Amino acid sequence: MRQDLFFSLRALRRRPRLVFFIVVPLALGIGANAAIFTVVEKILLAPLAFPDSEALYTLHQDLPKLGGDAYFSAANYLDLLDANRSFSAVTAMQAVQVTLTEVGDPTQLEATRVTPEFFEVFKTMPVEGRRFQPEEVAAKPSGVVVDQAPLALLSHELWTSRFGSDTSIIGKSIRLNDTPHEVVGVMPEDFHFPGRTEIWVPLVFGDRAPVDRGGFYLHVNARLADGVSPEQAEQNLGETSNRIAEALPEYFEGMSMPLTSLKESLVEDLRLTLWILFAISGLMLIMICANVAHLLLAQATSREREMAVRLALGSGPGPVIRQLLAESLLMAWLGCALGLILARLGLSSLLVLAPPDLLGVDVIELDATILLFAFAVATLTAFLFGLGPALYLSKVNLRSRLGEGGRGSTGSHRQKLFQAAMVTFQLALAVLLVNATTLMIRSYNELKAVELGFEPANLVTVDVSLPDERYGEGDQLRAFTAQVLEQLEGIPGVKTAGAGVRLPLLDNAGGIWFQVDPELSRGDDQTSHPATFNPVTPEYFEAVGMNVRHGRGLTIDDRRGGMKVAVVNESLAERFFGDVEPIGQEILMTPWPDSPWRVVGVTQDVRQGDIKQDYQPAIFVPYDQVPFGRLRFVARTEVDPKSVVRNARDAVWRIDPTLGIETADIMDNRIAEHLQSDRFSMTLIGLFGALGLLLAATGVYGSTSYFVRQRMPEFGIRQALGGRPQDLVFFVFRSGLRRGVIGLVGGLAATFGLVHFAESVLYEISPYDPWAIALTIVTLFLIVMAAMLIPAIWAGRVSPASVLHYE
Repeated sequence: MRQDLFFSLRALRRRPRLVFFIVVPLALGIGANAAIFTVVEKILLAPLAFPDSEALYTLHQDLPKLGGDAYFSAANYLDLLDANRSFSAVTAMQAVQVTLTEVGDPTQLEATRVTPEFFEVFKTMPVEGRRFQPEEVAAKPSGVVVDQAPLALLSHELWTSRFGSDTSIIGKSIRLNDTPHEVVGVMPEDFHFPGRTEIWVPLVFGDRAPVDRGGFYLHVNARLADGVSPEQAEQNLGETSNRIAEALPEYFEGMSMPLTSLKESLVEDLRLTLWILFAISGLMLIMICANVAHLLLAQATSREREMAVRLALGSGPGPVIRQLLAESLLMAWLGCALGLILARLGLSSLLVLAPPDLLGVDVIELDATILLFAFAVATLTAFLFGLGPALYLSKVNLRSRLGEGGRGSTGSHRQKLFQAAMVTFQLALAVLLVNATTLMIRSYNELKAVELGFEPANLVTVDVSLPDERYGEGDQLRAFTAQVLEQLEGIPGVKTAGAGVRLPLLDNAGGIWFQVDPELSRGDDQTSHPATFNPVTPEYFEAVGMNVRHGRGLTIDDRRGGMKVAVVNESLAERFFGDVEPIGQEILMTPWPDSPWRVVGVTQDVRQGDIKQDYQPAIFVPYDQVPFGRLRFVARTEVDPKSVVRNARDAVWRIDPTLGIETADIMDNRIAEHLQSDRFSMTLIGLFGALGLLLAATGVYGSTSYFVRQRMPEFGIRQALGGRPQDLVFFVFRSGLRRGVIGLVGGLAATFGLVHFAESVLYEISPYDPWAIALTIVTLFLIVMAAMLIPAIWAGRVSPASVLHYE
């Protein structure tokens, strides 16, 4: 084998152009496969970076009476703990935001409140300091459901960036939301769970927790006890669900607590997309193999005499095949080495271009598993593209080759069939890839064209969360909000400004349950219904760009102490009031079971939380009547909104310079971020589709060029006998189109058979969309025609005199 590799290296050095046009496409194909497989292996296949991660599960509630899946309420979580017989530890978590002050500029941090069992569930302890202790959360604060104890664990990144890795910070206090918190430890460098948590604080249950079943904001994770199967745990959870449902059938009848492995819950949104990309990268590599095999076969005629002589001198077919495969292996391994370099660069670009937290990791490295995978792919690839030409050349006959008198050959029937099959196969795969790209582009365009229900242009947003320690009273919240709005409206170029608890599209739906008169609920058997709850200032609708369709909006007269009024959206009015006039009707909301709210207006629907989700019922109430510390300020401008962002942020800091601002940006940018994951998927698949088009074009071009070159003598004779050049051009096109039509038909058949797997990632587009199919066919037909044009022109310009000496 060593000698074969040595001779192969010498042979390849004599053909650098051939090597270039083989190695570079192979490097692209192998590099793409290595990069995508790295992501698949790290995210989908590798276990989570927790000890004994296979025992980790996430729990949620399925609540048919309240609209489906939900996180846990405090009371339901406490009931789960009391009835637990299946888990060694169960922890509850709540994502919050805190403002760090007195350490540089005020900074908004991603924080997570956790119960002390958090460390047993994930079997992860601080690398510096200590964990939270159960006795530190034993107190039951009065008047609240959940709170946090004044302790903090820092992420390693926060400890390094803001505290200079100083171990003396442990035991000292830092100010979070203007309240001292003792730093008790630092978590490991690679630990951020959940999400991108920067700081952990203890979750404390107040005296209202055992009776609060309506606030579904606790994420629950658990570690399965040794010797307990998931089926046994599900049975235990079912018993707990039944007890809760029996106690409150009005809300929880039919509820269940599904058990899902933590790994599955984390990768659920990525699984299909990554496997689709991995399949597409594999198809691309097969296309490249077909292209290389065709190129090698086209070059085989120049080596027929060499191989015929070797066979005539006694070398059997085996050594010939072995040397040719060795040449293929050398080119494949060279392509593998270059491909791994491209994969490393591609992974870096992938992490930069991907939306934050989409992949769930900060660094994805090429390890030994990936290197072995790439080597195996390269070796298999060498056999795929090298075996056909090797078998063909191992059967060359010296007598027949020399009997050609040095003239060109039209090639064997078997060679023609092989070439036609390769081109047809490439076109079929190109149809699949281009159609997938077209579907993704159409889906993304449909997504961008969705009617949002408000006007995002010329809109500036500033998000803040006010600490309870300084803004715990309603009067303080009202005063702060009014002062900031006054500052915003005083900025040059600002037309109007408002504030609310939720922004359209960017904040999740839900937040409250409501009831209407059963006689008006149009036969709906549920007595309580979920709705998006949004306390807003009177100027909010105008600032956001929402139209009040009927009745009136909110005014400055809708103050605390006055009549409780609400504006509902069209979806709520149509579903629950039907033909009955909604203005003047009353609704009950769960926090105020004995105090009805009168509907005074109906506003247009807006998308909330998920752009792909249908309009949901929404209720807007006066902020002055229900003040919240989580605020979304909006300012509509008459100038370029980018020029107002800095002034809007300063307007908040003029009122309270210690506040950390979560986000200050224009709405268009925030919507673009919201769509980033869909754009990212479309871009990746689009790149594969473009490469598929290029490979299909080069395959058709190479096949047609070889066809024309092999038949030059025939074309010359036809011209000498009076044939017209246009007839030869038409002959070349007809021959190529025959293969093209077969490839297109085969590709469409594959598309109809496979593309339905992508249905879940498409929005408002059928996987069998006729426009996408038509565009794919037209595009590839034009590509085929363009790729055949130059070789066909060559055929029409052949000189009869030149082919008499053609070799």
